[in-house]
Amino acid sequence: MSDDDGMDGNEDFDLDYENTDEEPDADLENQYYNSKALKEDDPFAAIESFKKVLALEQKSGEKGDWGFKALKQMMKIYFKMENYDEMLACYKE
Repeated sequence: MSDDDGMDGNEDFDLDYENTDEEPDADLENQYYNSKALKEDDPFAAIESFKKVLALEQKSGEKGDWGFKALKQMMKIYFKMENYDEMLACYKE
């Protein structure tokens, strides 16, 4: 009886590695979390910072999760500030 359980040492393994191009953009992620940290203490600065997330995403040429999350946070801030027009503008974007 063999210790290799019938495994031939010359077999090709089909390993599916993720493409590194699909990794989230670190700049977008960092900008998002920095913005979120400002949300409670300085909502106006947080909004401006979230707008930078949107600008970075636009620069990359495609919409993604970080821009969506930034818009969602902006909507929450505008709602809390009772600025419903700006909240709806974020919703429509």
